[in-house]
Amino acid sequence: MPLKAQDNRKIPKYYIGTWAKRCESLNDPVIKIDANHVIIESHGNRYVYSGVDFSYTYGEGAHASGRNSWILVSRVPNGLYAFVLTVPGFGKTGAIVFGEGAEGEGSEVRDLSGAKFRRCGR
Repeated sequence: MPLKAQDNRKIPKYYIGTWAKRCESLNDPVIKIDANHVIIESHGNRYVYSGVDFSYTYGEGAHASGRNSWILVSRVPNGLYAFVLTVPGFGKTGAIVFGEGAEGEGSEVRDLSGAKFRRCGR
């Protein structure tokens, strides 16, 4: 079943920036988020995703708790989601958790599933 965003919104400014598993390590995977792209740098590779939706709910609202929000990411706009980033809810601090997307999508970064990324100053 494809994942669906309920309220495709722009990514709030709070989430824009660089997030890493360990900010002090230049070799660890990094997530770079801007208003229109999510870039993953991992294992010496750089992957750019231009399909980016921000949602307070997804999966027909099944995940709407208010504690978290989601950035649903696909290779191209309106594509199947390669992965889903669970982000702290509005006004909350914490890590981004990397999650799997639609079946068969995002195999290039699937090994990051479950990893936590913290905001970095880079």
